[in-house]
Amino acid sequence: MPEKIFAWTFAILATVLLCAGISLVCVGWLLALPAGSAAVADAVVVLGGGGDNERFLRGRTLVSEGLSSRLVLIHPSLPEVAEAKSLLAVVGLRPANLFVDDRPAENTWQEAVSARRLMTEQGWTRVLVVSDPPHLLRVNYAWSSVFAGTGLSFTLIRTDPTWWTDWRWWRNPRATLFVKEEVLKLAYYLARYRFGVGQH
Repeated sequence: MPEKIFAWTFAILATVLLCAGISLVCVGWLLALPAGSAAVADAVVVLGGGGDNERFLRGRTLVSEGLSSRLVLIHPSLPEVAEAKSLLAVVGLRPANLFVDDRPAENTWQEAVSARRLMTEQGWTRVLVVSDPPHLLRVNYAWSSVFAGTGLSFTLIRTDPTWWTDWRWWRNPRATLFVKEEVLKLAYYLARYRFGVGQH
């Protein structure tokens, strides 16, 4: 009898550890999973943050490739705004095709609300949204929730930072920190926006 209990306990622990290991390996891939393929859209929206200009560079490339004639920068740096204006001039677009959103935004959810407002004002129906791979699952949850029932759509476009890999993210300290923060923020989003925890 004790041998059977030990065997079952060992089997359960081994299964738990195996599942934990698989989850650890797959979490990077899962966070980046919502990334889509770039196609012609009404605008390219570059989300703020990221700590470097990877997002801006990806958005700039999309405009240069002719996938959209409009560029939306959310909380950009001054150099990014200046470069965006130069880019538009080079590709023959007017300064009015650059939209800079500096309105206060608490988080990714508020960025989605702001983008929905801008799309409605401008009559746009589809945008490309640029962010880093581990950020995309949370972006997808926020934007899908905010855009639900509006008829507006978006496609998430991932950057290609040197510090990130979907399957070996834990080898890079920056990627490891990003993943930890995203998992916590996803849990917070579900608690706050899905279940209303802490809202009055």
